[in-house]
Amino acid sequence: MRLFRFLWLPFLILTLAGCDADSDLQKGHQAYAAGNYQQAMELYLKSAEKGSAEAQYQLGWLYEEGQGVERDYTRAMEWYRKAAEQDYTDAWNQIGWFYQYGQGVEQDYAKAMEWYRKAADRNNSSGQNNIGYLYQEGLGVKQDYARAAEWFRKSAMQDNRGNATAQY
Repeated sequence: MRLFRFLWLPFLILTLAGCDADSDLQKGHQAYAAGNYQQAMELYLKSAEKGSAEAQYQLGWLYEEGQGVERDYTRAMEWYRKAAEQDYTDAWNQIGWFYQYGQGVEQDYAKAMEWYRKAADRNNSSGQNNIGYLYQEGLGVKQDYARAAEWFRKSAMQDNRGNATAQY
């Protein structure tokens, strides 16, 4: 019994530390929803520094959109890469987007496809939709409407979160 008393303490400390990061993330979401992008930035930064991939992604989004901070595609990519290193599929998709459109990086459809495919293989509906778009337009791949439709269908059929663009 005495051993149990010592084992729960590190678990409690780790749990509370995680809750603090999660609390900052949730407060960041609330600030963002209220249009207070500077406060959202500060809260996401706190959470990101504690290792939250979602917060790192959100920081990338703020830099990409210039919300609460001057638009900076290079900084956005840095944050997306940090989230991507933790297997955050939305970050993989955004990195693909940057390569597709040449935002902060040299335009490269092959790299865009690589990142989209990585996200799509983990059932990321946006990644699947974006692959469909590359096939539809013949960007970096041979134009193939059948393959485009296949990827759009995959994206649209995601459980409870199908991509609305793909459903169109």
